[in-house]
Amino acid sequence: MNKLNDGFTALGDWLRRSGWPLLALAALSIGLSALIQWNPEVQVVLRFEPLAIWGGAVWQLVTGQLVHLGWSHLGLNLLGLLLVAVLFPGISAKQWLALVVATLLLAGTILLGLEMPFDWYVGLSGFLHGLLVAAAVYEGLSEDKSPHAEDAWIKVAVLFVVTLKVLWEHFAGPLPMTAELAEGPVAIAGHQAGWVAGLIAGFIVAAVEGRRAGRPVGNDLPGRHDEDNS
Repeated sequence: MNKLNDGFTALGDWLRRSGWPLLALAALSIGLSALIQWNPEVQVVLRFEPLAIWGGAVWQLVTGQLVHLGWSHLGLNLLGLLLVAVLFPGISAKQWLALVVATLLLAGTILLGLEMPFDWYVGLSGFLHGLLVAAAVYEGLSEDKSPHAEDAWIKVAVLFVVTLKVLWEHFAGPLPMTAELAEGPVAIAGHQAGWVAGLIAGFIVAAVEGRRAGRPVGNDLPGRHDEDNS
């Protein structure tokens, strides 16, 4: 019983300290999926549809990434969101909020400029590719000395795996079983847009944070030395 209480306490501390932006994103996606179950026409209004966006439905740049084809598609992406949280426990709530907002906006904007074989797009998967990259880039460039800042191999592994996946999909098509699990065709362009968005978002958030702290981005990266002390 004590272990269970300790677990809930640790979860509460994590949510308060860093996890609430990711939890809020998950809750919003679940809520929208429930709304679509009640009224399927909601998806038409919220899904990412380039023609509608160019016609003025600019909210779809973000909402299209929050709605899903079905509960299986949503569940798959929520597992991905959980993976992001597990891999980067040292990022604070304020930093997560900045990374989430920047990645969502950039991924939607970049996707609008890419050619898609579909008339519309839904789902968090492209955003998740971007958020993984953004978190890795941010922690790699950040001056933040969290207890997990020394785990450089995690950042390198995340960047390598996500980049390899995006390249595989570009040249060989979707990974086996992904379309079946998602209950629909895989939008490779969304993953590509997310990857690029993550690179940009991670750098921007790290740069803004470093500027506010009065330090250049990446000042403490290996091999970097202060010339004034040489």
